[in-house]
Amino acid sequence: MQLKFYFDQNKCINCNACVVACKSWNNLDGISYRRVITKENGKFPDVSVENISVSCNHCQEPACQRVCPIDAISKDKENGVVNVNQDKCIGCMKCKEVCSIDAPQFLDKINAKMQKCDFCYDRLGEGKAPICVKACIMRTLKFGTLANN
Repeated sequence: MQLKFYFDQNKCINCNACVVACKSWNNLDGISYRRVITKENGKFPDVSVENISVSCNHCQEPACQRVCPIDAISKDKENGVVNVNQDKCIGCMKCKEVCSIDAPQFLDKINAKMQKCDFCYDRLGEGKAPICVKACIMRTLKFGTLANN
């Protein structure tokens, strides 16, 4: 099984409830595991705006895991969640260099350990949705298995 986030950008109103809930749940200050990116398209008068909610994709074959020199990044065999072992991470930032969506976060550049979305692993263990999904007032953000798309 591979868990994934599903996002319907047509419903997103850029309220950032997902971002705030994630930061609060994970006690984050200065970094964010989830971001809403606003992309403006076109030229006046033909303009449009897209909101895209982004966090770790928990890739099937994570590039971050492949480049980690000390195997601090692992993929859960049961649900596909990509996790980082804080005790092993040396903060080399190789994972950040290869991630196309900038999911690995580092609070500072000195003595930093990689942090990222862990799919609210503690909530998953209780049979609950990740906090960002629960907080999404427009039900734009959902999660499920890869086969559920």
